[in-house]
Amino acid sequence: MLERYRDDRGLDDHVSKFNILWSNTETIKPAIFARMPVPDVRRRYLTQDPIGRTAAMILERALSYSISTYDFKDTCDRCVEDYILPGRAKRSSATSR
Repeated sequence: MLERYRDDRGLDDHVSKFNILWSNTETIKPAIFARMPVPDVRRRYLTQDPIGRTAAMILERALSYSISTYDFKDTCDRCVEDYILPGRAKRSSATSR
């Protein structure tokens, strides 16, 4: 499937090529994942609960740290590509790349 997406066919003088799969997926990708998420952790019930407030603050900071430290954007880009291209998500990542 990856060869079809990349359009790795040999060039033939008599055949004109237009890779519609590539153009469609490149158009759809930004609609699915356009920018990095910003963590926003809130308590469901806004009561005077200092433990709940501290836990929400810790979770929000941990998510923010994880997104900025690890390669989150590359992982999301690969997931979006697997989602858009039919049949790509069924194989394991070791055999598909």
